[in-house]
Amino acid sequence: MRVYCFGSRWIFALFSFFVITCFPHTAEAEGINYQARLIWGTDEMKPEKPNLKELDAKTKDKLKAIFKWKNYFEVDSQVVMVGANELKKVKMSTKCEIEIQDLGKNGVEVKLFGEGKLNKKVKQVLPAGECLVMAGDDSNANAWFVMLCPTGK
Repeated sequence: MRVYCFGSRWIFALFSFFVITCFPHTAEAEGINYQARLIWGTDEMKPEKPNLKELDAKTKDKLKAIFKWKNYFEVDSQVVMVGANELKKVKMSTKCEIEIQDLGKNGVEVKLFGEGKLNKKVKQVLPAGECLVMAGDDSNANAWFVMLCPTGK
């Protein structure tokens, strides 16, 4: 009969392996914070709606470089934590909702719903500092956008 004796270093190593394997505590496992913004683009002046905010100059300039509208207003802004492989639904307004799903190393999948109907679906890797912009038409030559930007882990 053989008796195997493990020193305290081996027991500690096995215990550490078990904890790391079964209970990951990495930032990737915890998820990513995203800033989700609902933005309205128009050639009209700002209406008297208290919920509309002027966009910061940097974001406004980015949108003006791509899209044709003179004015951009923020309707809603939320910071959303999306866990590893998690699907998160976010209501941006009474008519707009998004679903954000973490795809791990493959990035993120975002679905944009307008009045309950799927309008767009995009899969994209979003490095820090870059944003995903999804747009939809509105009435009277206006448009609305959802901008999703990772803010960190």
